[in-house]
Amino acid sequence: MNQHEQSGSTQQTARQTPSPPVMVDVFAKQENGKIRFTHDWRFEGGPSKGNAPIEVPEGSRDTEIRFFLRDADLGLQFLGTPEEAMWVEKVPDPDPGNKCPPGPGDGGQIDFRQSQSQPKLLKVLDVNSEQCDLRYGLRFQGPNGIEIYDPIIKNGGG
Repeated sequence: MNQHEQSGSTQQTARQTPSPPVMVDVFAKQENGKIRFTHDWRFEGGPSKGNAPIEVPEGSRDTEIRFFLRDADLGLQFLGTPEEAMWVEKVPDPDPGNKCPPGPGDGGQIDFRQSQSQPKLLKVLDVNSEQCDLRYGLRFQGPNGIEIYDPIIKNGGG
């Protein structure tokens, strides 16, 4: 390989550097006998983005999203497998409203094969291969059954 080809190969590799992981603190608290959820997200090492939809920018292929459950001793934990702990669907256009996915799925964007679930941590891989919105339900086992939190991920596409 000549020097020009080698340099081009190095530049190609540099452009494919993975984006920093997305860190999401999921807060659960008891209000009027019901569990209420909020979240605060950020890129690892970056500033807080608040309770807004998670935005995975264009060109950020294979972005790891880490959900940390902060439940103030309510006895919640993520369900046992990533496929059980997170149901995902691509939001149709036009969006009929913010509803939780009706059943299991990956929305064509979450790779559960490279994901893991622990009681207070869920790691998933967002392949971010197309621009779309993902509606998802984080699913927790609690003392009174399954609890669900359903925010949005905005994928910019790869």
